[in-house]
Amino acid sequence: MGYKTNSDIRDSRDQMGAGFNRVMDRLCNMEHYQQNCCCETKGLIKEVKSDLALQLERCCCDIKNGQQEIKCLIENTAKDQEIARLNRVVDAQRDQNIINQVVAALKTTGGTTTA
Repeated sequence: MGYKTNSDIRDSRDQMGAGFNRVMDRLCNMEHYQQNCCCETKGLIKEVKSDLALQLERCCCDIKNGQQEIKCLIENTAKDQEIARLNRVVDAQRDQNIINQVVAALKTTGGTTTA
């Protein structure tokens, strides 16, 4: 009967050892999967950062282009306003010249008109 008890103890010990080994194997596998998950997560974070940086760069380019367009519009508006001012000056000078010519003509004719 002693052998049977020793055999049972050995069998129980072997089963417990096998169970412990399975638990350790599963823990090692879980650690491996966790490391892979961590690496995958870090890779995805890098991709997101890269995408965000690219979007930011595009946005900055769009803003700079928009600012350049606004600057050009302001410059063109200023040029148009200056041209309009110069046209008014030229028109005023032409009108003054016509008035001066009429006054001079009236002075030479003595201010009389024939009907």
